[in-house]
Amino acid sequence: MKIVLVAGNDLLHARRARRHARTLAAAGHEVTLHGVRSNGTEQEEDDGNAVLVRSAVPTWVWRDRGPAAAWRVVHWYQRFASVVQAAVERQRPDALHACGVDTVEPVLAAARELGIPCVLDDPGETRADLLGRRVAGMQESARKRAYDSVVGLLRRRADALRRRVRVGGVRAITTSSRALALDHAQRFGGPQPIVVRDCPPRWNVKRSETLRVRLGAFPGERLIAYRGPGGPGSGIDAVVHALRILGDGHVLAVLGCERPIEEIERVAVAAGVSDRVRFLPPVPEDELLMLLASADVAVIPREPIDHTTQLSIPPELLECLAAGVPVAASGMPAMGRIIQESGAGVLYAARCPSDPGAIAEALSTLLKDDFLLEACREQARAAVASELSWERESQGLIGLYERLGSRD
Repeated sequence: MKIVLVAGNDLLHARRARRHARTLAAAGHEVTLHGVRSNGTEQEEDDGNAVLVRSAVPTWVWRDRGPAAAWRVVHWYQRFASVVQAAVERQRPDALHACGVDTVEPVLAAARELGIPCVLDDPGETRADLLGRRVAGMQESARKRAYDSVVGLLRRRADALRRRVRVGGVRAITTSSRALALDHAQRFGGPQPIVVRDCPPRWNVKRSETLRVRLGAFPGERLIAYRGPGGPGSGIDAVVHALRILGDGHVLAVLGCERPIEEIERVAVAAGVSDRVRFLPPVPEDELLMLLASADVAVIPREPIDHTTQLSIPPELLECLAAGVPVAASGMPAMGRIIQESGAGVLYAARCPSDPGAIAEALSTLLKDDFLLEACREQARAAVASELSWERESQGLIGLYERLGSRD
């Protein structure tokens, strides 16, 4: 099949969309992933057997002030229509695949016009959700209240759009957790989503001194890895304050964080632990897993700031399990269930904002018990070997397109 995927970003950090595209291409399909052209990106490039193509969008898509901002809100779920148009003009696909609710409306319209199936990948998070988390971190003001109103409107429209396309349009839906699949089926109707979790491929990851060397840490220091976005709801500030509670001899490695380092450094200075917080830039996935495997423990302090966050599985958790590193994590439903079932770590009560004392206690529980640490490592490896790997998880995606190909 000729499969065209459409994402509403420049594809640089579109891990899920790119993994899906590479997997379908490796399964024998002709796959093109379309995104948005931005400064410094190539118009076209290869990504494994898949092809990445980026197209320009109208300037109003990026405006957040003046008359263009109002136009942007009104046409929010049509703002990537030009990307869809460029995609179908480049080649006539056999199937269209919307990477998220932000692109599904123009993708479904194009699929109907061409008479081909449309697949929606809805991992739960929309651009409106990301905006909502940023707004939540703003100081109370008239501006914040105005943004809250806009975000609420966009979220309600996203739910209405989900309901409309599920009941009367898309051929199939994929999502990123069982909890989201059940929730969306109950709330929006339509076909039961196929769960495709963001598990990394299996790697033969062994512990080493690589992370300790990169950080310049002393032999006796305990290494705590933080892997996450670092923005609102990520809990990184609470982890920095937990480091102060844990005391000397503990070093926090912040791996590939999207938040500006300067902001986290200011938190570390205020907490009096700036000398024990180290930063490493983004690295390829295999190198990342090697660094994670070299840590004593990883911390995933996600906060339950919205409905989607509570039902999602952070990709960082699945990376930690693939690396075989014990995890201290907040006890949100979907994430907590995986840790409890796998036995790969310990949970603490999820709060918003997170409690540094609870995080420190969870980390201390692991770090003071070498037997527990090793047991968690073994349980993480066992979970990956039996269930939580991309080799197993991708079969749902591959099978979906096999059925579409045989039907159409």
